[in-house]
Amino acid sequence: MRRYHLLVLSIFFLLLNSFQVGDDSKVFLTIIEKAEMKFLQPANTIATSIIKNDELSYQYALKDTVSKIEIRYIVYPLQGFVKQYNGPHSDSGMSRIDPNFLHTNLLIAFALKIQGKEMNNMQEVMPDVKEISHATVDLEYNADWGAEVNLQPCDEFGQKYKYCTIFAIHKDNIADAFVIYLYDNKDTFEASVKPDFHSLTFKK
Repeated sequence: MRRYHLLVLSIFFLLLNSFQVGDDSKVFLTIIEKAEMKFLQPANTIATSIIKNDELSYQYALKDTVSKIEIRYIVYPLQGFVKQYNGPHSDSGMSRIDPNFLHTNLLIAFALKIQGKEMNNMQEVMPDVKEISHATVDLEYNADWGAEVNLQPCDEFGQKYKYCTIFAIHKDNIADAFVIYLYDNKDTFEASVKPDFHSLTFKK
């Protein structure tokens, strides 16, 4: 069962990577619109180029002009996957995967990739996923699930940033969104950035 779970997640992960786009903000905003989300650019940030890497593709990035903090975004609209899942099921492939039950596993897989670790090591190096209460994600993000993970990124993805926090939200049948924060100073991050994890929210 564990091996099947990892295989299914790997298939989904590879398909999601097909959403990779350039760093054009207009393209990213088109994805946001399809995901039925609102994007509010954080204060003191400017767009920065996407850095190609072998660990994890992302769609858009910002840099804080005051603090040494970079924010990277990954958003996956789920409507196509949901339609496929609700249609006739084949014996294998994506039609057997309910997109509404993979957000936690995707968060774990992304955390492992950012650390430079393989998904087949999930059991040995399971990241500490801190789920946010349903009442909070519903009220503040109009989401059905939310969580965060704190870790140390590998050089390939982190480009020598010391720390990383992934904030994730999911809305059933609509989209998964992952906001990746890279930074060097934990105190600065906790004081200036973490209190306002609201650059992405679902529309009401």
